[in-house]
Amino acid sequence: MKADITNTSKAEQGVYTTDGLKFIAPGQTRTLALADDYVERAKSLPFLTIKASDPLDHDGDEKKGGAHPPVGQGYDAMTVPQLKELAAAREIDLGDAKKRDDIVATLELADEAAAQA
Repeated sequence: MKADITNTSKAEQGVYTTDGLKFIAPGQTRTLALADDYVERAKSLPFLTIKASDPLDHDGDEKKGGAHPPVGQGYDAMTVPQLKELAAAREIDLGDAKKRDDIVATLELADEAAAQA
């Protein structure tokens, strides 16, 4: 998730990005791409203010558009970054799948193949 991150504390703070650990000076705002597994943690820190760089990126895939985070169970309850993270953890090649529906379809095919094995 690419975001404008402001350090509101009096000390330098580090955040985990897709390019490794980056530091933000007190009062400084930096535009950084947060590591997918760090986004929720960063949002919970009281000394960081996080604002999505593009308010039109509704699903966190760093592109304009997309659906707001889904609500439901299973894959329906997961965002695009969460689905991509799951695929990577399960070593599932998403190929050209970029859209949410295509990623879910790829994961469901992998589930079917695993059930038949």
